[in-house]
Order: sequence, then structure tokens, then C-alpha cells
Amino acid sequence: MSALKGQLERGKTANLLQYLQMNEASGCLSLSHPHGTRAYIFLEHGEPMHISLGKPGTKGLKTDSEALALIFTWSKGQYIFQNDIASPIKTINASLSSLLMSASVRLDEQKRSGSKLLFGGSILVTEQIIIDGSENLELSILATRILSQLDGISNLEEIADNLEEPLEDVIEVAEDLQLQLLATAKVATINKEFLNELEHIVTNIMGPIGGIVVDDVLYRFGILDKKVPVRSLEEIILELSNELKNKAWRNDFENKSHLLLNKYGLKL
Repeated sequence: MSALKGQLERGKTANLLQYLQMNEASGCLSLSHPHGTRAYIFLEHGEPMHISLGKPGTKGLKTDSEALALIFTWSKGQYIFQNDIASPIKTINASLSSLLMSASVRLDEQKRSGSKLLFGGSILVTEQIIIDGSENLELSILATRILSQLDGISNLEEIADNLEEPLEDVIEVAEDLQLQLLATAKVATINKEFLNELEHIVTNIMGPIGGIVVDDVLYRFGILDKKVPVRSLEEIILELSNELKNKAWRNDFENKSHLLLNKYGLKL
């Protein structure tokens, strides 16, 4: 069959693969994202042999169903299919239909776990990027500025303040950088304003001693700088609730903390 090329959109990769299978095509389907990440899907008589996504030699390299699940999230990019390019290695022993199903399951699991969702408290670090001279990363100005700020210490809210950019824009670009394997979420921490408001709720209920109670609970969790990991939030709120021995106080705290969680889009 003649070479295929065109623009990617969400959902198109699966259709392309099914079309190539129907034509029993052998060769390589190359896909590129605007941020520079590339993927290669090798086929033999329409069946998958090997898939790679990312830079060889980096820890961000993904293969096979894991790579395909990430490719499925691409909403833009380019593709080209070249005939008669043999796969350098055979790593897939499943049919195309099985591979598509496996990738879809992985994608659903990622969505349910929220593993790709970021917010103001998320902390990212850059991945090691190896440029081989034949490919160049085409990053937006904001993406380049954000990458320069990813020190493994500052969260996205702080980076947005430093860059004087809207937090929503910074989060959107950071999620794309993470998707393209250029950055990895290190630790997701709770927005500092959330913690201040939570402490305010406890103080209003208990009086001035409320601030001491909050500090004591955080100390038990080994948190001295008030940077609370998201994974610890549910336990901390439960512990604070247990500190309120008066039932009316406890009910008041649970109702107000629930509203606060909704305000910041947090779920336990």
C-alpha cells in the first residue's frame, strides 16, 4: 500500500491501526506530538510487533500497551506510515485487538486513579532529555519557561506566581509536559490556602487552641513545613475530627471540611 500521512486527533490512532491491519500492512507507523515526543509502531502483515514512545536511553521510555495508552491521549500531532520497515525487535505476542483492549484498560485505570491530574500543589521534576541531533523539541514559550522552573521543590502554584501566569494555564501546560514524558510529578501537596482555611475552621470551633491541635496532628504525620501530601489528607482530616470530642463540634467540622474540599476540588 502507498504511504499514509496526516494529522492526528483523539481516537484516530486506533482507527489507523485497524485500517493497516485490514490491509495487512507491514512497516512503521511514526507519530509525533507538537512538543517533540515521538512514537513508533511496527507492524507485520497488520499485526503489532513492537511499540516505543519517548527517547531511547531515558527512564521515560515507554513500550507496547503502556506506550499505546499514552498515545491514545494525544489530541494533536502528525503521523506517517512507511512500508517495509522491519521492527528492530519483537516484544508483542498479542493480536492487535488484544493490544487495543489492553491499552484501553490501562487508560481507564489512569483516569480512575487520577494519575495524570495535576493541581496547584503538584511538584514536578524534569526528565533527562537526550537530543540525538536529528530531532528538535518544539516547545511553546510558556512550556519552556515552566520547564526552567521545575526544581522538585516549587509547586505549580508557586511557579505560576513566579512567572506571573494564570494557574490554570500553568497546570494545562504542565499536564502536557508530563504526558510527553518531559516532566514527572514528584509529590502532590495540598494548596497552602486550603490548609489555612482548614486551620481556621478548627480554630472557630475550638477557639485559639485549635491552631495548636492542627500543628500537633501535622507533627504526628511528620509534617513540619505544612506541605501536606495529598495522599495523607484523608487521614489528617480524620485525625482532626477525632480530636473534637464534642459531637456537635465534630459534626460541624465534618460539614465545613466537606464544603472546603469541594471548594478546592479535592476528593477523599
